[in-house]
Amino acid sequence: MVRLINTAIGLWFHGGDMLSVHMLGAASYKTLCDLTKKTGKVPWLTEIIGDEKLTLAYDFLRHAPSDLSIVLDFPPGSNMTLLAGVVTTFESVFGYRTDYMSVLMLRFISRLPVDSPERRAAFSYLANKYLPEDFVIEDLAKLEGAEFFNKSLKLLVGGKSGQSASGP
Repeated sequence: MVRLINTAIGLWFHGGDMLSVHMLGAASYKTLCDLTKKTGKVPWLTEIIGDEKLTLAYDFLRHAPSDLSIVLDFPPGSNMTLLAGVVTTFESVFGYRTDYMSVLMLRFISRLPVDSPERRAAFSYLANKYLPEDFVIEDLAKLEGAEFFNKSLKLLVGGKSGQSASGP
C-alpha cells in the first residue's frame, strides 16, 4: 500500500494523469477504510465529506453504466483532499508516514483556508502535527508542483531518498 500511496503522491506533484492519481489514491483509501471498519474508527475525511465524494471517479469507473452518454464531471482538485485523507488514515492505522506523505501534508496545510474559527482550528491542529519546528510554510506556499515537492523534500529529509519510511 505504501508504494501505491507514494506513487500517487509523486504523480500528483509531477503533473501525472489526474485519473491515475485518483485511482491509486482511492484504492488505497478504500483499503484503509476496510482495515478501520472493524475498529470502529472512521477516517476523519469520511466523517466530514463522506466516502462517496472522495472516491466518486473510482466508484464510477468500477461500476460504469452501460449508457455511453453518461459522463463523469471529475474535479481534479479533489485529489489533494483524497490524498490527505489517505495519508492521515494510513498514519492512524500504521503509526508512521513516509517522506512523500509528509511533503503532501505540507502542501495540504499550505493551501488550507483559515477564514473561519473552525478552519483556523483545523490548520492549527494539522500544523502542530505535520510542520517541523521552525518551518516557515509561507516560504514554500508560493511554489507549485515538482518545485514544491523537491524543495520540501530536501528541507524535510536533508536530501535523502524521499521513498524512505519515516516510521518506527
